[in-house]
Amino acid sequence: MPVLGVSYQINEAFDVTAYGSQLFGDLDPQLALARLRYTVNDIWGLGLGYFGLWQDGTAERPDPQDQRIRLEAYLNIPLGSKWLASHRSRAEHRFRDVENGWRYRPNFRLQRSLRIAEDRTVNPFVFVEPFYDLNESDVTSVEYAFGANLDLIDSVNLEAWATHTEARGAASDFQYISLLFTYSLN
Repeated sequence: MPVLGVSYQINEAFDVTAYGSQLFGDLDPQLALARLRYTVNDIWGLGLGYFGLWQDGTAERPDPQDQRIRLEAYLNIPLGSKWLASHRSRAEHRFRDVENGWRYRPNFRLQRSLRIAEDRTVNPFVFVEPFYDLNESDVTSVEYAFGANLDLIDSVNLEAWATHTEARGAASDFQYISLLFTYSLN
């Protein structure tokens, strides 16, 4: 799944990011997202975002729609000079052609910084993210991933990760690989 993104640092506290992607494989939708983030300090932040997912229609869902409004809080905890533990607490409302509703998606991530050149580092990471559906009062899926991010050149970042999603109640789980290229407009 190749993803292209742009980011812009508005000022010291605010930044905006937008992504777009075309997925391939068993699922082949297009997706887009935009996020405004407010950094309170080096440890805390808040975010407001939009996510849209568009798929081809099927007999069961002739006009599938999935639009989401997201509210997020971020927490970053340095563990020494090379490790970073982070948590993102996300509440999202889904506007869909099937049942609308709220989900809570906490994400727990651990990252290690490794110097690979005088001015370059690679940051391997792992994360886990349960999806708690408030309509069902249950965890409907859990996503596990590992990957790394790397500043390729000034203003260009590459993040690659492999994901396994345990989709409870589905016929099978999902696996995919993502490549995210982000260009900073600053």
